[in-house]
Amino acid sequence: MASEVSTYRSRVPVTAAMVAEHCLDGPVKEKDEDERIEAIFKLTHIRLENLSITDIDGIECITGKLTHLFLDSNKIANMGEIQWLDNLTTLVLSNNLIEEIDGIDELSSLQTLNLSNNKLKPFNVVDKIPSSVMIADFTGNDLLCQTDIRDSLLLHLQNPQKINGINCTVETVDEVSKEDDEPTLDKTSNSTLSFGDEMFTSEVDTMREILLSDYQKKVALRNKEVDRLLCADVDEVDEFAATEKIIEDHKKQRQTAAQRRENSELLMVARHKCKLASASLSDQFSQLKNDIRSRKMDILSRSADRREKLSTEGESKAFIKARSTLEKEQADLKSKSTSKAKKNNRQERTLQQWEQRWVNRKGFLDAVVLLSFSFFFE
Repeated sequence: MASEVSTYRSRVPVTAAMVAEHCLDGPVKEKDEDERIEAIFKLTHIRLENLSITDIDGIECITGKLTHLFLDSNKIANMGEIQWLDNLTTLVLSNNLIEEIDGIDELSSLQTLNLSNNKLKPFNVVDKIPSSVMIADFTGNDLLCQTDIRDSLLLHLQNPQKINGINCTVETVDEVSKEDDEPTLDKTSNSTLSFGDEMFTSEVDTMREILLSDYQKKVALRNKEVDRLLCADVDEVDEFAATEKIIEDHKKQRQTAAQRRENSELLMVARHKCKLASASLSDQFSQLKNDIRSRKMDILSRSADRREKLSTEGESKAFIKARSTLEKEQADLKSKSTSKAKKNNRQERTLQQWEQRWVNRKGFLDAVVLLSFSFFFE
């Protein structure tokens, strides 16, 4: 479990951030995420060297128009899903830890392949290389015979130009073709060799015998395979049909992957458009919010003014009512005071009349008394 955790932690895949950091220009790096992803998707050349990369799975989802891929001097052990890079013309994976070639046989546009200084084994190496390759380099690998690999590549490739650092000519290809069609290895031809060492000549003869026996075994196997195909029974025909079905399924998978990449690109564009629309909606929302806030402030100010006006009008109405009440009370008091004054005047007049009457009555009594006394004394 600890080893699995350490392996996971030491895994260094190819990421969009890594591509953006090492392959994009300075002004593009400062843009937002969507614009950087769109720029990465349009890259045709990616160069990621000396970055200790261990895994290239998923690189086909990052780029869409990649033609040149340089991943030399890393720690890549397998080639991942590289077969989905349909437009790839140049692939450099030198100075890595690759042991097997997988996926590149489907890269029909590949022209330059560099797998030097890896850990390739000499098993079916040539059959896994697309015939469209013109420049190939397998030096520095654990291959039994570099010359045999070179000759096999000369026969396998359609238009070889340079193999293992050696230029190829039409004469070289024709010579190798004749040697493959007519394998006549004669020990007497050693007389034309002038190595100056009999021991080395015997080793060359031994190597020729080994190559001849190997070629005879290959021819026997090929004839046996031809006979098997000619005498194939129904089961083998069904197997061939199943193989064709597998091929068709693989083609459908490739088409699905291409459609998925196209959908991913469309999704990226749609995401970018949605972000722009979201920004526009955000601006509109902020503008609407500011309008609502300004309208609210206007309504509040208007309501405050109206409240103040209403309070002023209410106060004036109350003042007028109080004033009218006071005036009414004053009028009532005045009328009451007037009536009281009239009553007092009336009372005074009545009193004066009684006083006058009393005075008059007293004078009459006095006159009667005097008259009585006057009569009494007479």
